[in-house]
Amino acid sequence: MNVKPEDELTGPSLTVPVKAGGSEAEGLSQVPLRSTVQAGFAAKRILADDLKGYLPSLDQLIQTLEQQAELTHGGDLRHLETILTAQAHTLDLLFNRLVRLGYAELSEWMDMGEKYLRLAFRAQAQCRATAATLSDMKHPRPMALVAQQTNIAHRPQPVNNGSEPLEALSDIPEAASAPNKVLEHGG
Repeated sequence: MNVKPEDELTGPSLTVPVKAGGSEAEGLSQVPLRSTVQAGFAAKRILADDLKGYLPSLDQLIQTLEQQAELTHGGDLRHLETILTAQAHTLDLLFNRLVRLGYAELSEWMDMGEKYLRLAFRAQAQCRATAATLSDMKHPRPMALVAQQTNIAHRPQPVNNGSEPLEALSDIPEAASAPNKVLEHGG
C-alpha cells in the first residue's frame, strides 16, 4: 500500500507492508502508530541537513529499522551493542571537548566556564551509564527468584533470624527492659 507524503522530506510515497489477512484500511490505520515508521520520519528529518544528496528514502530507512527490529526479536543484539559503543565514544569526545572549553573560559568568564564544565560532567555521567548498560548486555547479572511468603498469625508472632535461639531471649531479666534511670530523672 502507498501512503501519500505530507511534505518534501518523505519522497514520492511510502510503502508499508500489510500483514497477511489484513485489509488496506487496517494497514493504513496502523501506519502512524508503528514505531519503525515514526523513527523513519524522525531519522529523515534529523539527517536531512547533514546528508543532502545522500539521504536514503523513507522506505529504505523504515526497511532498515524493521530489519534491525527483527534481529533484536531474534535475540541478536550486535547492532544495539554497536549503537551503545558509538554513543559512549561520542559522549567521551563531548566530555573532553567541554572540559577544554570550560577550562579555557574559567580565567575570564567564570560563569561560562562553569556551564561548560557542568555540561562536561553530564556527558561523562551519560558515558558511564551507557558503558554500564553495554556491560550489562554483555555480562547479565544473575537473577535470584524469591517466592513470596505470607504468614498469617492470630497473635504477635516472634521472628527468629538466626541470631539467637528463642529460649535465650526468655532468660533476659525484666530489669534489662526497664526504663533508664537517667531518663526518668530528666538528667
